[in-house]
Amino acid sequence: MDIRTTKAQHLDPNWNILSPLINDRTDFEKQKSHDNVYYNLYDFYMGIRKYKTEEMPLMTLYYENFKRKEPLFPSDEDRTLFFKSERNKGNFVPNTKEQLKGVIQVVKNATFKMFYDCGFRSNVEYFSETRRANRHYRILAPMIIPMGYLFQHFYDGTLPKLVQAWEILRRPEVTVLLERPFHKNIFLLLTKFNITNERIVWHRRSDYVTVYSADYLIFACIAPPLHPVLWKQGRRFLGVPDRITVPKNEATIMLLTRAGAVNPGRRIHNKRNVIDYLASRYKERLIVFDAKYNLEEAIKVFSKTSIIIGTHGGALYNMNYASLDVAVIEYVPVTKTGYDIPALPHAIFWAISDLTGQKYWRVQAYPANHVNDMVIDIPKLTKMLDIIDPETKNSVNKHNEDNLLIN
Repeated sequence: MDIRTTKAQHLDPNWNILSPLINDRTDFEKQKSHDNVYYNLYDFYMGIRKYKTEEMPLMTLYYENFKRKEPLFPSDEDRTLFFKSERNKGNFVPNTKEQLKGVIQVVKNATFKMFYDCGFRSNVEYFSETRRANRHYRILAPMIIPMGYLFQHFYDGTLPKLVQAWEILRRPEVTVLLERPFHKNIFLLLTKFNITNERIVWHRRSDYVTVYSADYLIFACIAPPLHPVLWKQGRRFLGVPDRITVPKNEATIMLLTRAGAVNPGRRIHNKRNVIDYLASRYKERLIVFDAKYNLEEAIKVFSKTSIIIGTHGGALYNMNYASLDVAVIEYVPVTKTGYDIPALPHAIFWAISDLTGQKYWRVQAYPANHVNDMVIDIPKLTKMLDIIDPETKNSVNKHNEDNLLIN
């Protein structure tokens, strides 16, 4: 038995979360750590554990490079439109070493103000500037990113940093600075990281004046926002199962319609027809998404889901609660030149599924109106479902299917 395994298991009640990290290391991760430079998240955690917070040196973690896989497409036209976009093609450019670096650094007698950019381009020197502070703490960890109070941006911006810095953020003497969120699930998500309300300072979103100071400020801004290690480890912290939790013939099909969404548009223009078609194919296994799920309910519901269908929008972040067996079908509004409209974070759900290993289908759809609602082509949807779920291929009468399509 690995001595490190026995020791870590004795020290850490969260060993069940950490243990997968030690089992299947790549050659990259087996590189020997030196001078507080690491190549594996588990070793990084254990390295941080050796130091008191006040005495911690600069800790650096280099992540292994990875290649983005193409989405799956229902037609050659969808693939052609996808690659007409320069932004889409840009996602296949290899990451630089700086984009694959993570840093934890403790800065003495430091300050933090809202206009700092907490990203991989962050400069620790900003935090060393002398400013007149409004609020002072002994040990403070700012974890604020642009619009991090929104569920979707907390998930793709703040969450990877929480995962990387977990070993230090979970310490009881550390106060965490965050913007007060809109969504209740963010509060519940933080408890999964042992970050409870009494250790959080909630910054008011409209406040650009307050300056925070600390005897010891934890600089944890530099982390790759999109990396397989961080996203897979995030799933472990949340308790999301890797495998679907019900037999395949009992698995649910989730339709995300954007009904009730805060931002207008990108709804399913022929929603009634799509629901009728899916109900005829899947009967009671079809679920039309309810945005009122809390975190535990969402994990329970989506871990039983085998197919998620939806237009681009925040509800698709719930794919993070689905198993790795799920297939995701995303509809994105585009022009005939392949340009995304509006200028959406067009690659995020493709990236998430690629990082975690979920199957992802990309459908380019022309807008039906000025708010970019989309008509779902039911024969094209049928083609995808026949590939994803061939067992239900003949469950819909062809005549009824043709009648459901809006021209």
